[in-house]
Amino acid sequence: MNPSPRHASPRGRDTGPDAGGPPRRAPSSPRLGGRIALYLAASLVLALAIAVGLELVHTVNDPWKEPLERFAALQADVVLLGALVVWALLVFLLALTGRLWISAGVTLTLATMVGFADYQKMRLRSEPLYPSDVTYLGQFRFLVESVGTGRALGVAAALVAIPAVAWGVARLVGRRMRPGMWVPTRLGRRVILARGATGVVSAAVLLSAVTFNQPGNVTREAYEAAGVYWAPWSQLDNYAKNGFLAGLLYNLPATAMDRPADYDAATMEAVVARWREAAVVTNATRDAAALADTNIVLVLGESFSDPLRMAAASSAGVTVAEDPLPFTRSLMDGGTSGTMLSSGYGGGTANVEFEVLTGMSVSNFQSQLHSPFQMLVSQQESFPSFVRTFGEPDRATLTLHPYLASFYRREVVYPVLGFERSEFIQDMTHTDRLEGDRYVSDAATYTELVDELRASERPMFVNVVTMQNHPPQNGYLSPIGVGLVQYDLSVGEGYSTEAMLSVPAQR
Repeated sequence: MNPSPRHASPRGRDTGPDAGGPPRRAPSSPRLGGRIALYLAASLVLALAIAVGLELVHTVNDPWKEPLERFAALQADVVLLGALVVWALLVFLLALTGRLWISAGVTLTLATMVGFADYQKMRLRSEPLYPSDVTYLGQFRFLVESVGTGRALGVAAALVAIPAVAWGVARLVGRRMRPGMWVPTRLGRRVILARGATGVVSAAVLLSAVTFNQPGNVTREAYEAAGVYWAPWSQLDNYAKNGFLAGLLYNLPATAMDRPADYDAATMEAVVARWREAAVVTNATRDAAALADTNIVLVLGESFSDPLRMAAASSAGVTVAEDPLPFTRSLMDGGTSGTMLSSGYGGGTANVEFEVLTGMSVSNFQSQLHSPFQMLVSQQESFPSFVRTFGEPDRATLTLHPYLASFYRREVVYPVLGFERSEFIQDMTHTDRLEGDRYVSDAATYTELVDELRASERPMFVNVVTMQNHPPQNGYLSPIGVGLVQYDLSVGEGYSTEAMLSVPAQR
């Protein structure tokens, strides 16, 4: 004889098969309110701990102050605002799942990922984490290469362990959400109303946070009322003075640039007319066919620079035992040559490439648009560039980059700029590497370039972005002695030290 199913008793005790344990009495409305307040308070404390933790992690690599000194300099109101944003996420997940351990585990996991990414980026590039860096999640190989296999495995293990630990702690101390509180029971409407109300309020706060740079945004106004001082000219400084979470919010998507007050069709037609007249004067003495049947090759050499310019510009008095760039200098001496001021140092390779190919300065955009390739050009169907000036119909166009096509979204960007063909590492025949280097060598890249030029029946415009010198060299050294004169300003005398310039010399 099958036992009859159990049902809720008239006294309010839940004895059904889904109760998940001994029968419990459904809480009364006052008791429900108290439990809701308790869990909201617990989540607030956790949110504050997460916010403080993220701020402390960011200060570890601060270039100007010790971590605790930098953290102590942050305004308390600004830190609390960041904690409220984190709390909104926690409460939203709590309302959605009805389980504190789930919402805590998910939030802690996300915070761990964000904190580690910011730490690594600051350590490697002296640049804070931006919201747009989420695109790198699709660059798994690059991320592992950047942080190292050991660290990557350690983070992966931590991300798995955090939710498990949160669940274990909840089981141990009895913090699991119980039926009758957030999971609907006979209180039905009141429970749903409580979860719905907290969910709507927390969602509204999160929506305000993600639209931080929209006009009249309430969250941004709250930050500015708390006394933040935005530093659009330097995001490193911006994060340092206002805190990590404030800096992260400030760098959420915004319009590419402010619309000038006099921007209209008539103004732009006047600009075109003015420069067209100037071009007529300038081109009057030029040979229009000077570049006919000529290949034009643009090479952006990763980390390529002239150490001798330090000797000329530095008051410290840098000297080198021999010229590290004799071949390049001979080419420069034998024809038209010059120097270029790079807008990027230690990172942001694609921003320099954007400026070279378009003639546009990144500084003209809003400070939040710190990667035009990813955040602007990739979203357009066509974008002005010199590719159309030097390319079709006079030349075939090619871009050659010995790395992943998806890096900086180049596989999308290059066609938008006007390149008819792109060649990435998976398309290359020559992929040799220097000993101890994980990237394709410059020699292999140039061999690939020469093969393309020889195989083409038409003149070409080729954009080449190298990768060999992306990291420091580990195993291929052709050291050149470097002398550095350091001055003791108190006595006005200098003393010399010797070092080795660990760069491949041109032979």
